[in-house]
Amino acid sequence: MCFPKPEEFMRKIIVRSPDHVAAMTDYFILLHLPPKPPQFPYWSFTAATISIDDGGLFTSHHCWRDMALYHGKLYSISTGEELFVHEFSSSEAVSSPSSSTTTATQHRPRYCRGEVVIDTAPPLDDEEQGYYWVRNLHLVESCTGDKPLLMVRWRWRLPAVYDYRHWCADELSKEIKLDVFEADMENRRWSEVEEIGDQAIFLGNTNSKAVPTLPDHGSSIFFLGSIVTDYCLDGIIDGIDDCAYGVYNMKNGTFRFDNPVSIKRDRVPLGLDDDGYPPKRWRPRWIADWFFPS
Repeated sequence: MCFPKPEEFMRKIIVRSPDHVAAMTDYFILLHLPPKPPQFPYWSFTAATISIDDGGLFTSHHCWRDMALYHGKLYSISTGEELFVHEFSSSEAVSSPSSSTTTATQHRPRYCRGEVVIDTAPPLDDEEQGYYWVRNLHLVESCTGDKPLLMVRWRWRLPAVYDYRHWCADELSKEIKLDVFEADMENRRWSEVEEIGDQAIFLGNTNSKAVPTLPDHGSSIFFLGSIVTDYCLDGIIDGIDDCAYGVYNMKNGTFRFDNPVSIKRDRVPLGLDDDGYPPKRWRPRWIADWFFPS
């Protein structure tokens, strides 16, 4: 499916019930909590950790990257790969309105600090001067075994000074890595997972999901091609054109990039190159995402 591309603001919305709604931006997680008569429904929020550096610029240490429902609770992951839990409960009393209470005060969001479950990120290998990692983090509930909560770390190594260029599939297979970790709640740490068994994980913009598979198709991770083509010159992969999705096989460590429907997405330029024209980076007007029938 395709959706209009947002302006990098609202990342995800989860609806557990009409009274339990969570919305995530880069900097806030908003929870809509149910009323307990004579209280009123209200929003609470958890903010990211932001500071100002010596040059007076804002530095976002731990912005939000994903959230997921797990065992009735809302979990979130930060850019620092910390795991937080947020309670879907209205434990704080909300006063009923009085003559001196304004409507704006009644509906003002309340700050609610998320509880840290895991505060240490798993190690990153292949640290090399002159390069950096483009990373996407996803939370997914496994559908096999004890159904643990998993974090999938998708990353692509790029030069520190990156000039948009064409990439072929073989090059991408050497530079892109996927790591899977299980949340060890008891010991409050991430444990690396070598294979995920008879299931496949689909990583999306608005939803990620694990689904059971036949043994021959297990331990596969599907990701959207747009997270690759957004960093490619002209928004295409050489030999594939626009890429619908990629697949990583955890059993043999191989990648496959595919465009089975020959999609042609409208793209808008993201600024001009050094010569003024043509633009080097194109952003899709529409983004694709996975759709899971209920």
